[in-house]
Amino acid sequence: MSSSDGRCGCDRLGRSAVCLLGVLLGVGSLALACPSSCKCISGKITCTEPGIVAFPVLSSAAEMENITEIYIANQPNLSGINERDMEPYTGLRNLTLVNCGLTFISRQGFLYNPRLQYINLSNNRFSSLSWKPFRHLELTHLILTKNPLLCSCDIVWIQLMQEKNLATLESQNLTCRGENDWKMLLSHMRIPDCELPKAAVNASNITLNEGGELVVGCTSNGLPAPTIFWKEHNLMSAYQTTEPSKPPVILKLTQVSGEDNAQQLICIAENIVGESKAFVNLTVLFPPRITLLGQAISDHHWCIPFSVMGNPPPTIQWYHNNHLLNETDFILTQIHEENFSELHGCLQLDNPTHLNNGNYTLYINNDLGQDERTISAHFMLHPLGNEPVDPDFYVDYYSAEPSSGTSEMPSDNPPVTEKKEDSIAVYVVVGTTALVFTGLILVLIIFKFGKHAKFGMKGLDHHITE
Repeated sequence: MSSSDGRCGCDRLGRSAVCLLGVLLGVGSLALACPSSCKCISGKITCTEPGIVAFPVLSSAAEMENITEIYIANQPNLSGINERDMEPYTGLRNLTLVNCGLTFISRQGFLYNPRLQYINLSNNRFSSLSWKPFRHLELTHLILTKNPLLCSCDIVWIQLMQEKNLATLESQNLTCRGENDWKMLLSHMRIPDCELPKAAVNASNITLNEGGELVVGCTSNGLPAPTIFWKEHNLMSAYQTTEPSKPPVILKLTQVSGEDNAQQLICIAENIVGESKAFVNLTVLFPPRITLLGQAISDHHWCIPFSVMGNPPPTIQWYHNNHLLNETDFILTQIHEENFSELHGCLQLDNPTHLNNGNYTLYINNDLGQDERTISAHFMLHPLGNEPVDPDFYVDYYSAEPSSGTSEMPSDNPPVTEKKEDSIAVYVVVGTTALVFTGLILVLIIFKFGKHAKFGMKGLDHHITE
């Protein structure tokens, strides 16, 4: 083996040793943080030795965030789960609590565990169980076998999930105890006056202008009588609601903001069986606004970044030194991100020169108004020096003649006065100078060749005379 091969082998061996050392240190730190009655390794906590009376807590918050699986068994004194127990385990995916003494889970027990997919609660002491701890989870498995469930409205939500073939509940042959301690299959249970609520709103699509006012009501049916409320929204508009106990429950928005365009207002009706939602799609019309016009940035291309808002979506126009910019393959508007009422993009310039220096004005408008903003951009020095160039001299390079016969800024932002006559005078002076210079060269050429011709003829005559 060559020396180079030896070095490579040593390098590989060294990296492997470092990697192994890192793994061992990680496992060691997790083991040190683990409760004495549990085993902790590779993102998993296992507690099977009796003696736990509360949910296990590691000494390291960082380690708890990295736990993906918890397995707890044979803990008869572990009676409940609440959000404080589960809050540190934000990365948890699999939770098994079997053959324990669980009788309840708080309403927000899994609020901080959005990644939970597998929950096994078999062989515990649940006589009833609310749907609310599981409302925001996308469960693939919810195992509830061998629990002493009572036949009541409290567990009708489980029956409904069985009927919809959700979370493998349909294959578990769950039973409940009725009168006289008589067992029956949960799928055969019939509870009177127990049904899922159904929320309804008096308008599902509402369109209004910015600054306006909106009032919408929500009602629901279902037994037991549901609680009705509007979900809290992150609205820019001021809003208030009426008491949930007195349907219809009214949501009122005042001084509606354009930033609330495309919001979905949600009314929720819930009872012991479950919940129902009704939606109101909000469309707010408002004049356009420029929220950003930044300095030119050099990347693969030069970019003048901008962000605009408006509904209806605004028309975008650019002006260079107060003259309409004719977009081409080398100078064009690029939209990079678009959402409901906001556009983010660039005026892209490909290899700009000194001709592109100057003021750039972004002008936007829709049926409700307009907005404009100007930025100065400098891409390259003039090749003949640092003297500024009269922008009107190059106006034809940028401008397009629109159908209205003008390429100037809109009348509410007057452009600088054009100097067409000065431009023509410059062309005339340059042309005249070129003609004079060309004539002078021609005269010198004629004079030179004419002189040589004269001397040549004189020499010939002299020889003939002789």
